[in-house]
Amino acid sequence: MRVLAAQALGRLGAAGASVDATRHLTEAATKEPYALVREAALVALASYDKSEASQLAAHMAEHDAEPRVRETAAKIRSAR
Repeated sequence: MRVLAAQALGRLGAAGASVDATRHLTEAATKEPYALVREAALVALASYDKSEASQLAAHMAEHDAEPRVRETAAKIRSAR
């Protein structure tokens, strides 16, 4: 359910509510205990704010506990 919420926030961000969406997605990507939600939040952020997502991805690629999240973050970071 929280993965779907992250995806919905990405759509809201792309539709013009980027300030609030970015804040919530950044929080989810950095504080959510579930790796799939952290990954979904980062991907959703990257769908509308490449710059912010790239900065966050740089940190996540090095520090996230889950290998899959680190791999996704590295891909987003390198897509600058």
